[in-house]
Amino acid sequence: MTTYKGIRGLTIRTVAGDTDPVALGDIWYNNVAKKVRIGKTTAASWSTGGNLNQARYALGAFGSQTANAVFGGFNPPSILALVEEYDGTSWTEVNNIPTSIYRNAGCGTQTAGLTMPGRTSGNTTETYEYDGTNWTETGDYPAPTSRTCAAGTQTAGLGYSGYSPAGAKTSEYNGSTWTEVNDVGTARYNSTFGGLQTAALFITGYPESPPTSVVTNVESYDGTNWTEIADVNTGRAELASTIQGTPSSMAIYGGGPPTGALTETWDGTSWTETTDMPAAKGACSGGGTEDAGLVAGGNPGVQATVFEFKGVHVAAGSVTSS
Repeated sequence: MTTYKGIRGLTIRTVAGDTDPVALGDIWYNNVAKKVRIGKTTAASWSTGGNLNQARYALGAFGSQTANAVFGGFNPPSILALVEEYDGTSWTEVNNIPTSIYRNAGCGTQTAGLTMPGRTSGNTTETYEYDGTNWTETGDYPAPTSRTCAAGTQTAGLGYSGYSPAGAKTSEYNGSTWTEVNDVGTARYNSTFGGLQTAALFITGYPESPPTSVVTNVESYDGTNWTEIADVNTGRAELASTIQGTPSSMAIYGGGPPTGALTETWDGTSWTETTDMPAAKGACSGGGTEDAGLVAGGNPGVQATVFEFKGVHVAAGSVTSS
């Protein structure tokens, strides 16, 4: 009888369960399940997380899948100042953001976050820093805007595009003040975003004038210039992304029109459609990375649901004979 040792010259190690972490091609005998197991590539997947305490859409967020914060948002007819933090299981209400606001975005972490301008009674210039407990108003954005994209950290932030009159404007933040730098290539809004101040993505959305249809354009920022790269497969607006992603690894999901559940991943070269979200979402918040993403709230309706994303990854699987 052919054996693994006979083929490879090695014996299979025995493990009480599954090895952790699992690497692609690892092989072992699980003496609990009484099966030979192997590390193999597993498709991207979605699961359900803990619901927000307050349903809302057009909300901002920053942080990871297991340490996220959402702020503001809209639950008609109310513009919200409510802030909630996520620990990977449940949401806890914490100190409100100083201004009730929606259509804004954020970058950074749950304990060192930065917000972009949004809407109150009109577009604003106010930006805030969050330290995990308290909110502090910091330098004003160069022009009133909303629906602005965000990338970077609390001390090295990037804001770009947005709703009139910001259009194509890009601004960098140094921890206290904003400075206008080179414009994006194509002005648009209700786009999605992610990355760092020196390595950011600007993805799809509505052209500012006229907003007749969504575009498929994607641009990459290198700290100085914006460059067109490969288009998404399906143009849409009011979608979310893994905001801690990079120009070599990103996932985008949801959006419209019509509001959908479509998910695409980026590998630095091309976009690939993958497993849909469990339900349609638009105007939702994002968070995390392509390996461990998060989406909260949104529309249609006013949602409190939360979904967690896991990109293509290596997991333990059983070996079957044929």
